[in-house]
Amino acid sequence: MEYKKELSKFIYLTLLYSILYTLYSILYTLYSILYTLYSILYLLYLVCWFFFFYYYVFSISY
Repeated sequence: MEYKKELSKFIYLTLLYSILYTLYSILYTLYSILYTLYSILYLLYLVCWFFFFYYYVFSISY
C-alpha cells in the first residue's frame, strides 16, 4: 500500500513538472517571438534614422 502511495506521489510530481515545463516553453516561445519583432522594429528604426540623417546632411551640403 505504501508503495502505491509513493508511486502516485511520483506520478503527480511528474505531471506537475511536465505542466510547468510546458508553460515555461510556451512563455519562452512568446518571449522569443516578441524579441524578434522588437529587433526587427529596432532595425527598421535605425535604417529610417540613417536615411533621414543621410538626406539631411546631403540637403545641407547642396
